[in-house]
Amino acid sequence: VDDLRERAEAPAAAERVAAADAWGDRCYVLLGDAVATGMPVDEIFWEVHRSNMTKASATNTNGKGTKADGFESPVLKNILQTASGHQG
Repeated sequence: VDDLRERAEAPAAAERVAAADAWGDRCYVLLGDAVATGMPVDEIFWEVHRSNMTKASATNTNGKGTKADGFESPVLKNILQTASGHQG
């Protein structure tokens, strides 16, 4: 029984490794773009996260949060201006 379980789990483990590699590659490209263009990664991430948390709970069939009355768009202009040393 253990052998059967191990053989069944092996493809799933390999798929998970492949998925992790693909995810890591995407992160590498995105973070590399941010570094190359001087984007403040942490500040942008947390502001977008804050905005996403103002969405209503997922109620549609695809599981995505919906923009309800309390939704607040991310405020990125000030973050970018501060990062570049410009005001206004």
